[in-house]
Amino acid sequence: MVIWSGIQEINMLDVPERVAAARSVAIGGYTAGRDCGRLSTEMFADDGDALNLSGFCDPRIEVELAFVLGDDLPGQDCTELDVLDATEYVVASIELTDSRIHDWRIGIADNASSVRVILGSAPCSPRATNLMNLSAVLYSGYSWREVVVTRGNTGAGVSNPLTAVACLARQVAQSGMRVEAGHIILPGSCTRAVDVAAGDRYRAEFVGVGDVSVEFC
Repeated sequence: MVIWSGIQEINMLDVPERVAAARSVAIGGYTAGRDCGRLSTEMFADDGDALNLSGFCDPRIEVELAFVLGDDLPGQDCTELDVLDATEYVVASIELTDSRIHDWRIGIADNASSVRVILGSAPCSPRATNLMNLSAVLYSGYSWREVVVTRGNTGAGVSNPLTAVACLARQVAQSGMRVEAGHIILPGSCTRAVDVAAGDRYRAEFVGVGDVSVEFC
């Protein structure tokens, strides 16, 4: 293990950005949290895709409401209303997480454990539903025999999705970056994380918004 003395939290938040730059991949969005993660364009997958889990350490999935921006967000002064105005649409998503850590003792410079994001195919206007009180259900199996794995609600987290995205915009601004039009933002999971393995299939549904599914091989 290498321990860097003197490194500050803001420097650790820069690590995923520098990794993306070194690999010459474009930033396609961000995932919110204390350890803000960068979502490269190559991390996104389509509704119904089959993802190969070989090479992962301890893969898990979380259910999130993805915000797709139509306009840039302001930085340090970003508000919930700014987020609502800038959002082109929201869509159901499943985030695949993984980290090379022991007992899930989360760090900061690991890109918020985010590795893939599966996006639903049914966009919904952010003003057409109550973003702060959306019920979510994660199912396993196929349509003829689905089983409920976990449930959640967007209002049950530390903050509502609009607040989370606004906080993220301010956090990103501290690193000299900006959340831009076209970026996809994950505000945080509204369900517990679920372990996944090859052969599994899951479908996540936000009532009143839409659903998204993924298979693992």
